[in-house]
Amino acid sequence: MITLIEIAAQCGMLFVGSWNGLGSILLGTTGLDIRMQITAWVLGASVLGVNVLIKFIPLKTFKEKIQDKFIPVLEDEEKMATDPVK
Repeated sequence: MITLIEIAAQCGMLFVGSWNGLGSILLGTTGLDIRMQITAWVLGASVLGVNVLIKFIPLKTFKEKIQDKFIPVLEDEEKMATDPVK
């Protein structure tokens, strides 16, 4: 529901901004032609698709491949089991 409200607010801002008057100056927007609008909607929708695809990647596979290269080890699990304060 909140996403729909945000989309409506952004579309409303672009609509008011396309009037080339005070609304355009206050909102800092301008009108978009149909090609720009299609590009914006496709790029925005692709983020939702990527989010769905990420959920199908097993976390174990991801963790094993990049943890050693990019993620520093901050906690030693063996030490945490015996003394969680240190």
